[in-house]
Amino acid sequence: MTYSVSSEMSRLVATVKREQAPDGSWRYPFETGISTDAYMIILLRTLERNDQDLIRKLVERMESRQEDDGAWKLFYDEGEGNVTATVEAYYALLYSGYRKKTDRHMQAAKQRILEMGGIEKCAYVREVYVGHDGTISLAEVFPIPVEFLLLPPSFPLHFFDI
Repeated sequence: MTYSVSSEMSRLVATVKREQAPDGSWRYPFETGISTDAYMIILLRTLERNDQDLIRKLVERMESRQEDDGAWKLFYDEGEGNVTATVEAYYALLYSGYRKKTDRHMQAAKQRILEMGGIEKCAYVREVYVGHDGTISLAEVFPIPVEFLLLPPSFPLHFFDI
């Protein structure tokens, strides 16, 4: 047993050393589902870093992962489409400037989002992004006025008292 553990550790160390780049780094793929691509598009557009080639490639890659029913999945082996991933992809594709709400696959995505329960079923952070462009009111996302968060802890009523 000790020999097999030691030999396996040696094999793994040799593999890692062999795959190290001359600059000392390792370049392994980082795959986290569709969200990474969606947030990259949103970030690039928000920062006005208009790397059109990269944005176009991200759009094409995201579209290639759309399911036949219009949804996107977080992971390839996820049973059904994921409403949060689908909202992220839908919003990012619109924000990219390369897709319109009237595009066939965008209409399919919207229909699937509604079938899965709509934006109400999404994680909280996604609502902020969608609220960002006026799709929904920020008052719906944040029922407490943002200024309330600025009150000092010594104030008679504080955010953390709720």
